[in-house]
Amino acid sequence: MQLKIVSKEAFSYDLDEFKLYAKIDNNIEDALLNSFLNSAFELAETKTNRAYSKTTYEYYTSKQTDELPRAPFIDIVSVEKKSGDTYIAYSDYEIDTKDTLAKISFAEAGEYKVTFEAGYIDIPEKVKLWAYTQAATLYEYRTEFDNSNLQKIDNPFVDTLLDDYKVRSFV
Repeated sequence: MQLKIVSKEAFSYDLDEFKLYAKIDNNIEDALLNSFLNSAFELAETKTNRAYSKTTYEYYTSKQTDELPRAPFIDIVSVEKKSGDTYIAYSDYEIDTKDTLAKISFAEAGEYKVTFEAGYIDIPEKVKLWAYTQAATLYEYRTEFDNSNLQKIDNPFVDTLLDDYKVRSFV
């Protein structure tokens, strides 16, 4: 099982809304603020196994029934079955979306490449608040933090904002 990002849209947040939240009243460091916000949303994706912007993934599996490892599921782009050294289009499958992680079931055993889309159109408010808090903390302590040590921010109370969005995944 292997998961690759094929394409990813930008996160949908409002920089002016964040600046109001963080009490920042200038435009001098907008590029830095965008960097902090993007890093925070990427960290939220890692912590929850969800996509917070529309993302296209390639997922390789040899299970006859398997969970697609990112939520929320949007759509299947393509399904291909391995034949020799190449993959050919395959259409005999079913998608079950009633659980948090969508499940795909193939009619026959084999190795498959599933290209699918997952992500939110609008980021949930709790996730946005979590990311804004992380980015504001980075901004406030920017001389001590950079994007490479973003995970070192320890704020367990704020981290509870993500609890409702955590999805277990085995990829």
